[in-house]
Amino acid sequence: MDAFSSDNLFWRITAQRLIVNQAITDVLPDLYELAGNEEVNSMGDNYAAVHALWTIDGLKALPENKSAVQVVQEALRHPAAGVRKAAIQILSKYPQTVALIKESQVLDDPDPNTQLEAIVSLVEIPSSDEIGKELYAMSKSELIKKDNWLSKAVYAAATKHREGFIKAFMEENPGYLDRSPTLLLPVKLPNWMTRPGKRWNFPSLLKRPDWI
Repeated sequence: MDAFSSDNLFWRITAQRLIVNQAITDVLPDLYELAGNEEVNSMGDNYAAVHALWTIDGLKALPENKSAVQVVQEALRHPAAGVRKAAIQILSKYPQTVALIKESQVLDDPDPNTQLEAIVSLVEIPSSDEIGKELYAMSKSELIKKDNWLSKAVYAAATKHREGFIKAFMEENPGYLDRSPTLLLPVKLPNWMTRPGKRWNFPSLLKRPDWI
């Protein structure tokens, strides 16, 4: 277990691989302790916690092991962005964690890479009206609009949760369907959904654009 705290990535990966390949589940309590350690180095990282989370996942402790689930859920609030990112990636495999991901506010994570992972993870979750509406609200954020990758991630996730996304759009623009679908979109959408001179019709609103 000491190898998880090594400054050398090779030894950390080797330790993780050996534990997972040999299915050494006896170390789970030690892994829980490492994952729950909220100390960070001078760069704001906690490598041991990240490897502990992925080892817990590799040992297939989730979702049956309640202790493992709790540890990973709590990692969503870890001070190290890398730990939060790992927790998001692991939890996104399980649909029942949608509410938790929203409550933990990782979709608004201050670290762009972690926020990006949180948004992308929504593609793996079954279609949800609630998530679709959340994505529509995010699409109007200036921070999202100005970030090339975050805006594309929101678009990609919106295609999975399109019904909720469209419902939110229609609630804000109730008269849209009464307008001619051949006209330029008469409401302002996020920059990533429009291009100069682009003509939209509503059914194709969430089709994948050519830049994806």
